[in-house]
Amino acid sequence: LITPVRKNMKQKKILFPNFSKRRKVIERVFSFLTNLGSERCKSRSPQGFQLKLEMILLAYSLLLNQLNHWNQRL
Repeated sequence: LITPVRKNMKQKKILFPNFSKRRKVIERVFSFLTNLGSERCKSRSPQGFQLKLEMILLAYSLLLNQLNHWNQRL
């Protein structure tokens, strides 16, 4: 959250100026991964958790690839 500087506030340097530009993309990816079921992972073992996470990332990459392919057609 970036707020304007008031008179009684000290001037702070922004360490990551590009972060605010990329925040929308980051939030969109996290929202999409949440919709794919990353928060509802009820695995019983670390291997099950890893498998579920890999399945979610594979589904995300396949959907992203499909969208890019469709955009190139247009």
